[in-house]
Formats: sequence, structure tokens, C-alpha cells
Amino acid sequence: MLRGADSRRRATLPASLRVTLAGLRTHKLRLVLTAMAIVLGVGFVTGTLTYADTARAALYQRFAGSAAGVDADVRATGGDHRLPASALSTVESVAGVRAAAGRASESLPILAPNGRPITNFGLAGKGVNVIGDAGLRPYTIHSGHLPAGDGQVAVDRNTAARYHFRIGGPVTVVDHHQHRHRLVLTGTVEMATGTGGRDGSTAVLTEHALGRYSGHPGYRQIVAHAAPGVSERQLTARVRAAIGSPHVEVISGSALRVELADDAISAVSVFSTALLVFALVALVVAAFVIYNTFTILLAQRRRELALLRCVGASRRQVFGAVLGESTLVGLAASTLGVLFGFALAYGMAAALGALGLALPATHALVVTPRTVLVGVAAGLLVTVAAALLPAVAATRIAPMAALRAPAEHTGRRRTAARIVAAALLGLLGGALTVLGVTAKPVGTGENTTGMLLVVGGGLVVFLGLVVLAPLYLAPVTAAVGYLPGRLLGPAARLAGRNARRNPGRVAATSTPLMIGVALMTIFSVALATVRASADAELSHSFRADYLLTGVQAEPGSGVPAAAVTALRNRPELAGITAQHSARSTVAGGRTTVSALEPGADLRPKTTAGSLTRLHAGTAALHQAVAAKLGRHVGDTVSIGGHRYRIVALYAGSMVGSALLSWPDFRAGYGTHPAQSVYVRARAGIPAADSRAAVDAALRPYPLVNVSSMADTKQQLSSSIDQLLGVFAALLGISVLIAVFGIANTLSLSVFERSRESALLRALGLTRGQLRGMLLTEAVLIAVVGALVGIAFGIGYGIAAARAALTGFAGGVQLPVGQILLYLALAALAGLVAAVLPARRAARTSLTVAMAEE
Repeated sequence: MLRGADSRRRATLPASLRVTLAGLRTHKLRLVLTAMAIVLGVGFVTGTLTYADTARAALYQRFAGSAAGVDADVRATGGDHRLPASALSTVESVAGVRAAAGRASESLPILAPNGRPITNFGLAGKGVNVIGDAGLRPYTIHSGHLPAGDGQVAVDRNTAARYHFRIGGPVTVVDHHQHRHRLVLTGTVEMATGTGGRDGSTAVLTEHALGRYSGHPGYRQIVAHAAPGVSERQLTARVRAAIGSPHVEVISGSALRVELADDAISAVSVFSTALLVFALVALVVAAFVIYNTFTILLAQRRRELALLRCVGASRRQVFGAVLGESTLVGLAASTLGVLFGFALAYGMAAALGALGLALPATHALVVTPRTVLVGVAAGLLVTVAAALLPAVAATRIAPMAALRAPAEHTGRRRTAARIVAAALLGLLGGALTVLGVTAKPVGTGENTTGMLLVVGGGLVVFLGLVVLAPLYLAPVTAAVGYLPGRLLGPAARLAGRNARRNPGRVAATSTPLMIGVALMTIFSVALATVRASADAELSHSFRADYLLTGVQAEPGSGVPAAAVTALRNRPELAGITAQHSARSTVAGGRTTVSALEPGADLRPKTTAGSLTRLHAGTAALHQAVAAKLGRHVGDTVSIGGHRYRIVALYAGSMVGSALLSWPDFRAGYGTHPAQSVYVRARAGIPAADSRAAVDAALRPYPLVNVSSMADTKQQLSSSIDQLLGVFAALLGISVLIAVFGIANTLSLSVFERSRESALLRALGLTRGQLRGMLLTEAVLIAVVGALVGIAFGIGYGIAAARAALTGFAGGVQLPVGQILLYLALAALAGLVAAVLPARRAARTSLTVAMAEE
């Protein structure tokens, strides 16, 4: 009990602490769900940071492994970036070099068992040379042995496992003339730099065989060991002096190791930053749950706090006691959240491994003091900040309030302020959104500025919705609860009235779920619209059955002219369109310029002018490029340093930013293999026969990839579905936290309304009806939050898609099935969250409940 004024001044801290601890002991069960929200939010943050640190360490160890024994590295900076054999002799002769080796690395496709090349994002695999010194190899032997002759080969173990290559069996490689060479597999290797990936390939051959097949003798780099007593720095300086060429760079082994790991580590940083965004969303959702919990708790403890004031507690002591509770809860939950985050980091690695994106085998998790401090600080800060306003409100409770019945707070004084604030936020967010949707993209690329403006506008508008929520959720809840009330009887009608009675509480409870559902709806609508637009683009611009592209083994690679001729000679095929592209300038900006060979069967869709007027001295522009440059049909434009008259504007992504006539393109950029060839089957020819004709024509050309339009659409659809699944999984933590919030609110509401529930029971409401009332109330809160989130998500999903796409070929697409699934899951979440509170309310003794004050 608090003492008088003099003793209270001496014992302020102990007294406040005792009150705080007493409050925690009294309400410990009510704070469990709040703590769980903090644990989840902090765990997401800590898990992301831990995973990122572990990934960086693992990738550094993996990618720098190829330079583990290197003290000096030599590479060419001019010409074709290759070093001659004489450079190796020069390095070997330098005093202090214990051993040196030349590393050759050239494009060398391996054919899969089906005869098509193994590629990684359209790129051919690599060939590297056998190196005698194990310490200077960029790989380690996994099984078997390295090739000893030109007719032998070793491959990376991932490729061998994926395509079932067996030691002693055949492996076919393709040389730079597209000739096949059947080699014997002698072993598998583990690439220290990760070159041999899930879809790529690496072949290890003798130096002579690699030079012959690739057409490029020489080395990409020369690496050297230092002799005992010679430092890395000394050796690097000596080698640099011996080479003495401005076109050759010599760096230390340490610099090489950092360089090798940089790209991989930067990719991890981008990925971890994206994860942190979702983690911050989870923390924001947790903050709403915490704020709502403390607001309700303090409202219920109004008389308790007033009694403390009556017996001598100062405002500062009450404030300290309330804030102390939040601090201790936040500290304990944040500590558990950090531990949970470590487990979550393992889960992230396992999930990515299931998707084929596993990291190299690593040691234990990398746990840094920074991660622990950030996790604990984030949880503590969010908890204390969320409890700050309720703590301030607690200090305003008058001592005489202990003698009065608590009056329900309606917040009517704040109505005008809410409307003004929400209106200002809505106007600002709406303006940003309109600017983002109408922003012009750069060239035919992504409209990054527009998307950022839409995201910023969405955040501001959503904040306005949150501010205004207590005013509009009551009528929305009434509308949603009307039909269940008519169909399910008095219990459902009471549930609707309970939800409408305290709109502020409903708003705070619905908001966390609203955030998760809104984000999932945005992604669903945007991705569905992108999918529809891409399908429409493929159907209208690519009116072909097959798309042929060259494996990118060398600069200028593509579909050979002889392959195009062979296709045109097949009677099963009706139309062949060969497209050529080159990097050039349009009005001074670097971009892609294209041309179609004479007799092209397909052309991009025109939006102004006509492509039939395209001839020497004229050009067509992509409509986005023309809009950016302010050009129209009849104007002139500079392309590659020459002036052309614009005769047409076109849409779609079939060709680049500008389209030239075939004579002008050939004169300006030479004759190279076509980058893409579109093939249309003759009417009436079965798909199996047309595909067989394409395969027969391309049999002599193993470095040409063939994909049907159906395959392309399927790959696009699969990629979008996988992306949506990843977003849904990441946002699932936010939805889970929201479920804890609903359960928490309902549990506290059950405590608060125990006498009211008992009175209803006394008037004839059965236990089952009481449970049904509370379950229905929770479902109403969840459904209302989901409906608002869905409405917001649909609007901003459309806005995001419009900002991201240069054209809207497929129109707006609403994934109705997915949206209804989100609504059903939200209702189910509310139902599950209410099971335990409803059960407790129904089991409470009528006499005990009526006696509670």
C-alpha cells in the first residue's frame, strides 16, 4: 500500500514497481496473447536478420572458396579479356611464386538427354580447364577423377544428378560451330563459385579440348601461390612489376575473395530487405494488437487505478506503473521472440531449399549482438509506444471515479478531428496515387516512379481509413450482421449489437486483419491483371505456335539463317517471322532497335500510322517511347546517329523501342543470327506433326531453344502462382498475429461483460446461445475487417497493375475465387479465435458472474 507524501517520495520506484508486478500477476492470462503477437513480430525481424547474416557468411565462404589458396590474381582488362600462355610463363618465373596456374572459362553447352541444351535463364553452360594444383582449382573433386585426355569430361554434381549422367557414360557438348562431341564422363566436381547451378552446367575438360571446342585458347585469369616467407602483398607487387602491361590487372588474393562474394552477398541483401518489409508489416500489426489490449485493460481497471489515486498515488506513479507493465511484457516477449527468430531462420533456409533455392551447406547460425539488440529493441519500442497513449489516458482518471459506475466512452468529441484528418490523408494519398497511375514509363521498361508513387499513396490512404474506421465500421457491421441476425435468431442479433456498440474497439480489432487481407488482395489483383495482360499480349502480338530463341553461348548468338531457311522449307509450317535486334540509341538514349526479315508473317500491333509504309529512311516507335519523347507519326527521330521519319507507333513487347526496315537495319548493324523466330503451323496440321516438323528442321542446330506458346503461358502462370504463394506465406504471419488480436479482444470483452452475460443467461439465454453470440460477434469483426481490406486491396491492386504495365492489353482481372477464399479464411480465423473465450464465458457460474463488480 502506498504511504504518505514524505515516505512516498523516498519509495517512489519500489512502490511503482510493486504495483506493476501486482498488475502483471493479476492480469497475466490477459497478456499472454499480447505477448504472442510481440513474439511473432520480433521473431520475423530476428529471423530475417539471422538468415541474412548466415547466408552472407555461407556465400562468402562458398564463393570465395575458389580463391582460398590464391595470393595473387592476374587478369586482362582490354581486348577479349584473355591472357596468352606466355603470361603464365611470366608469372611462374617471378621470384616468390611457389605455384601458378591458368584458369580458362568459356561458354560450352552440354546437351540434355533429350538433345536440347542445358541452360540457365537462356545462358549456355561453362567449360573450365583441368588444373593440376588442387589448391588453385576453382572446384573440388566430388566423385571419380578429372579428365586425363581430350575425349573425357567431368561435370558439376548438380547437373550430373539432375540429368542422370553416370560416370563412364556419355556426355555430349556442342562446339562453337554447333557440332556435337560425345565425351566420356570421368567424374563430378563441386564448383567453389557455384557456377554449376540447378539449371546451368559446368564441364571440366583438358586445356587443349576446351580451346578447340570453344574456339578461344588462353586464360581468363592466372592465379599464384606465394612461397614460404613471401607475403601476399609482396607477391602481388612483384607479379604486377613483372607483367608491366596497362591492359593487365593484378590484385591480391584477399581482394579476389571479396570480389567473388560481392555479387552473391548483394543478392542476399536485396532478398533480406524484402523480407524485412514484411517483418515491419508484422510489427505494425502487432502494435495494433498491443494498443487495443492495453486500451481495453485500462478501461476495465478504471476503478482500480482510481482507487490507487484515492490512497495517494500520483499521476506519475500511475503512468509509471502502466508503462512498467508494457515494458516488462515487451522485454519478456521480445526475448522469446529473438529465440523464436533463430528457429525461424532455420525454417526460411528449409523453405527456400524446398523451392530449389537452397544456400550452400553452412555451419551454425550466425548470431550477432546487433541482431539480438535490434530484435529486443524493436519489440520493446513497439510495445511501449503502443501502450503510451493508454498510459497517458490512465493518468487522467479522477480519484472520485472509483465511486462511480464506469461510463462508456464514445469518443464523440474526436469525430470532427477524425473526419478532417482522414479527409486530408485521403486527398494526399489519392493525389499520389493518380500521379503514379498516370506517370510515364521510361522507354519500354518498368514504371518504377509510378509504382513508388502508388505505394506511397496507398500507405497514406490506408492510414486515413484507419483514422476514420470508428465512424464507418458501425454501419458496415450493421449491414453485414443484418442477414445473420434475421436468419440465426436473437443470439446473432445480440452479436451484431455488441459489435456496433463500441466501434472504436471493433476498429482496433479489425485493423490488423484488415492490413493482411488488403496486402494479399493487392498482390492477387495485380498479379492476375499482369497474367491476363501477358496472355493477351501473347495472343495478339505473338500469334504463333512456337517461339525459337538461340542459346546465349556467345555475343551475337541466335537462330542461324540456315535454320530459318530449313523452317521455311517445311510444308507443315505456314508462317515464319525472324526478328533481329541490336543495342543502339534512340534520341540519344541507349535502347534496343529491331527489324523483321522480309516475308514476316507477324507484326506488332499498331496504335497509329501503318507498318506497311515502313521502308528505307522510315521507322516505327513504341508508343511509350514516342510519348516520352513527344513524337508523333510524321515527325523525325534520331536512331543510331541517323534521322528517320516516323510512319507508325506500336504497342506490346514483340520488338524493342524502335523498328527499322530490313535494309536500314542490315546497313547499320550488319547481318547476325535472328534473336527470335516465331513459327506458325499451317491450318489443319495437328500439333504433334507441326512440332515434329520444327524439331526435324532444327536437328542440325542444337543451340536453338523451342517453346510453344502454351508452354510460355504455362511457365508464366506457374511463376505468378509461385510468387503469389510466397507473398501469401510471408503475410500469413501478419494474419496470424491478427488472429491473436481478435482472440485477445474477445477474451477481454468476456471479462468486461461477465455481468451482462450472466443477466442474459438469467433472462433465458442458454449456454449454447451465449457461445453462439460470442462466436458470431468474432466472425462479424473478422468479416468486416476483411471486407474493408478487400475493397482497399482491389482498388490499389488495379492501381499497382496500371502503374507497372505500359499497356493494359488484358484489362482488369479480379481473382474472385482467391478473394472469396480470403474472406472465408478471415471468417474462419475469427471463429477459431473466439472458441476459447466463448467456452469460458459459457462455463462461468451465473452466481459468480452476477456478483462481480
